[in-house]
Amino acid sequence: MTKRLNQSFPVGDNPFQVIREAPTSVKLLIHNLPLSILPHEHTDLIPSLLESISNAIDVPIFGARFLQSDLAKRAEKRTTSVVVAVDPLHVSRFGESIRLFSRAHTVTGAPYREVNSKVATAPNTQSRR
Repeated sequence: MTKRLNQSFPVGDNPFQVIREAPTSVKLLIHNLPLSILPHEHTDLIPSLLESISNAIDVPIFGARFLQSDLAKRAEKRTTSVVVAVDPLHVSRFGESIRLFSRAHTVTGAPYREVNSKVATAPNTQSRR
């Protein structure tokens, strides 16, 4: 039966494409970026950070977004956190901090290395240090 189907519906060359790996990225969180230097709009954030991060550690980023997406809430503060997507091979180049806009900023969120050892505390909890 297979022979009959192959004769009735000839396929020719392999119609299927070669399987390729899906693009993946690691999302890192960069804290305490001054709002006075960053653009207000999300669309302008990617080119700004792409250039800054490339100058600092020569790593390309795939995307960037504000952690706080609400512009009104962001405007109430002086600094903000930004999420950037990078290639997993370049995560180690970020280290624990990155120097952007003449200041060191903490980087967290990489699943391939240990995140900061700082203990998070709320106003009603005792500090462990």
